[in-house]
Amino acid sequence: MVWGKDNAKKIIREDILRLLGEKGDSSIDEVKAEAEASEQLISNVLDELKRENLVYLEGEVVKLTNKGIRESEYILKRHLALEKLFRKLFGEEKAHYKAHMWEHHISDEMIRKIADIDITHVKKLSLEDIQSSEEVLIADIEILDNNLIAKAIGIGILPGVKVSVIYRTPDYVVICIGSKKIVLDDDIAKKVIVIAYE
Repeated sequence: MVWGKDNAKKIIREDILRLLGEKGDSSIDEVKAEAEASEQLISNVLDELKRENLVYLEGEVVKLTNKGIRESEYILKRHLALEKLFRKLFGEEKAHYKAHMWEHHISDEMIRKIADIDITHVKKLSLEDIQSSEEVLIADIEILDNNLIAKAIGIGILPGVKVSVIYRTPDYVVICIGSKKIVLDDDIAKKVIVIAYE
């Protein structure tokens, strides 16, 4: 996805801390592979993490401080809550990728909603399958176009958000998120994956 420099730094920061939380001490090369960014940007983020006393280097190995361990546990908990839901909906192979994609854009409140879902009987549906006035929870957007995903995030269509269908025609669906009414082309509505919740 295309994001501004500050957001890119936030994402790389979280990715580095999550990696260290998941795998423990990691080489600088492993950190670079996980962060998937320029060496300069990764170096800048590592410097910031060191200044904040979250990580330290021992030769070519990046290690968490006690403060870093607490921060990485928080980030990893968010990631795992998403991964659990995505594993149920999309299988093991896609779960980590989808959690990685969304974890940086979802609020703590939304993560709590997702973590509280009893996934035992969760069924994967699209907005196209939802009847008028039925309220569901958005789980994913299966759109590959980064610009469309950025727009969806901008108008509040992202995992953990409650949505209801107000009206539909063969060509479009009118949905409600909070007090906002949004018109979606039916082709887009088919790609918004939702689940029923209690």
